[in-house]
Amino acid sequence: MHLLEISFQKIQVCFTITNRIFINAFTEFFYKVGQFAVQFHVSRTWVNSIAAILNIGKLYMLLEAAGLHLMYANIGECHPYHEASGMIHEHGLSLINCTLGCHPKLLELGYPCGSKKMCQNMLFARV
Repeated sequence: MHLLEISFQKIQVCFTITNRIFINAFTEFFYKVGQFAVQFHVSRTWVNSIAAILNIGKLYMLLEAAGLHLMYANIGECHPYHEASGMIHEHGLSLINCTLGCHPKLLELGYPCGSKKMCQNMLFARV
């Protein structure tokens, strides 16, 4: 099998990766590449419904079915606004009262989400 050699500088998928249409469009693509890197932002700004959570799971299943396995993950923090649950303070000012944080279903499922865990970089590749 000949694999495509494609290099992306950055794919910002905060709002698209959880979209069913996006995932379905990439189904065949995953069979044609040797690796796939993705950055998830899992705060409720982007992952704000059960459908979005199910589509993340579907993406993982499609990657595995195509022979791409998790090779590397770096889980860290996003902007404080997206991680917060309460009042945001910046430069000594109270900016906004927000309750973003993680979707409760992600926490219930044990998915890594919480303070300093909302920006997730993952590399999937063939072994």
